[in-house]
Amino acid sequence: MLKLTASEEESLSKLPKIEQILVKTFLTQLSDQKEKVDIQSKKLDELQNEIHRRKDSGELLSWEDVFKVDYEMNILENLLEELRSMYNQVEVV
Repeated sequence: MLKLTASEEESLSKLPKIEQILVKTFLTQLSDQKEKVDIQSKKLDELQNEIHRRKDSGELLSWEDVFKVDYEMNILENLLEELRSMYNQVEVV
């Protein structure tokens, strides 16, 4: 959820209305993408912790475990790439 500080809101209010809408829309999309990255990162951390727990208890890991980590890591990498792409679209003036 996007929350702007008072000074950010004040700066934004100085822009023309259409630019305010565009900036808020972009910031909301950026915030949503960051949230997706955070959720996926947490999911991957939990999966890795589970694998470490099982490994430490002497359980053998299957190829399915390896593929699952790889799959979740690919999802995270794709989300991060989308986030980087969004940041690269920002033109600082």
